[in-house]
Amino acid sequence: MPKPDIQEFLTPKDFGSSTFLGDDPRIDEFTPKERLYISAWRHACPQPDGVVAYYGQEWLKWWKEHDGKEQPEPSVEEIETHGIAITRRRYDECDFVTGDVLEKVKAAGKNELYAALTTPKTRLSDEPVGYYEPGRVPASHEHEMSSLSGLVLYALSRTLIEEIGWGDDERTWGGERSWERYDKALNILDEAISRAATPAQLLAIVAESVTVADGDADRVLGHVLSDGIEKEENNHTEYAEVKEAMSQFSPILWSHYQDTLAT
Repeated sequence: MPKPDIQEFLTPKDFGSSTFLGDDPRIDEFTPKERLYISAWRHACPQPDGVVAYYGQEWLKWWKEHDGKEQPEPSVEEIETHGIAITRRRYDECDFVTGDVLEKVKAAGKNELYAALTTPKTRLSDEPVGYYEPGRVPASHEHEMSSLSGLVLYALSRTLIEEIGWGDDERTWGGERSWERYDKALNILDEAISRAATPAQLLAIVAESVTVADGDADRVLGHVLSDGIEKEENNHTEYAEVKEAMSQFSPILWSHYQDTLAT
């Protein structure tokens, strides 16, 4: 079987689709790095190489603390291999949770909220596209922001994962995952959907509930007001909407944010 053209998996309609690679046997012909690029495309990540480098260095820190006291430092290739694996796992987990969010919003009959969460947005004239790695976004990214590129869907999945737990692998640097925590996260999501009228409100309500339950305020805040997404998208208006929603629906997290600004 000839190796497929990776561009078949990098179509504009697939960018930010939040879908997995699936059972297509052709993906086995790609290298781990190529599969990463496909996952990044579907996750609407505009700088996958940067994310791999970040997680590679995080893995190296973990390795030095746990395994590396008396061993030679891993090669650049080994560090990248771990960075790729962790990055793909992160994309997949976030995409899975995003699917849960959208399915629950749709099932609840919140049609306007569902449309607002899933409809791409035309970029404002004073908010041009920010940083991206060449070749890692479609041409439409210059003038249109996919729903998964924006702050709300980026932060919703990651905030819920703070409640669910990051799993039992120490290298993912999070709390233990359990069905009880997953069930609590789904209950938090259901309650938030019932109360929210806008995507920003949905995020603010979820973030507050996760902070009150099992989440760390600093980590939650790092997702909800991610510096990285603002640099990638220049979506300052969306950030202002989220901050306004936080001031109304996230009293504890908003107070923490205000204290952070004051220090």
